[in-house]
Amino acid sequence: MATLAQNWWLLVLRGAAAIVFGLLTLVWPGASLASLVLLFGAYSLLEGATSLGLAFMRAEGKLGTWLLHAVVGLGAALVTLGYPALTAVALYSIIAVWAIATGIVEIVMASQLRALIGSVGSVVFAGVVSILFGIALVAFPAAGILALVGVIAAYAIMSGIAWVSFGMRVYRLA
Repeated sequence: MATLAQNWWLLVLRGAAAIVFGLLTLVWPGASLASLVLLFGAYSLLEGATSLGLAFMRAEGKLGTWLLHAVVGLGAALVTLGYPALTAVALYSIIAVWAIATGIVEIVMASQLRALIGSVGSVVFAGVVSILFGIALVAFPAAGILALVGVIAAYAIMSGIAWVSFGMRVYRLA
């Protein structure tokens, strides 16, 4: 747990980025799709970068899980920022796949960290919320991405709170 404890701030930074993304999405619900694309791209880039940092530090010997989490986040950022003129359907699909994949990796990560940290409920919560969010996007495609701005914001804020909570728990255990 030494690596995670030393770098607890990366977990909090990831959570804070999600909260900021969610709040900005709420503050500017009528923002253009291009703004939403760039905002999501920046968030997924930061999420992927923090996981990549933890992967290179081999946080708690979980190189593979952190690396997979980084690839999902950085991949979503690369596609989103590399092609900002994506249609709403493409962005919608990227966010749905990213949310489901992120949720699965977070639940796997929680099961791996349970022995080291004990209670990992906030990470499991973040994973479940991610999966449910992705499923909701797949289940209701006709709603459109702009109609789901509130759901996107709520998901980001809940996920962010869970990661900040987990980061603070790791800090207290250090």
